[in-house]
Amino acid sequence: MYTSQYLDEVREIAARLDRREIDRLVESLAELRRRGGRLFILG
Repeated sequence: MYTSQYLDEVREIAARLDRREIDRLVESLAELRRRGGRLFILG
């Protein structure tokens, strides 16, 4: 039961994501890697 509810919620959230924005982020990260840049994540 828990698994079904979890996956239903994941589907709902994934459907709301802006795929173009994700593609832009991926391209930015790929470009950063090509240039030999660094990504710092704090938290």
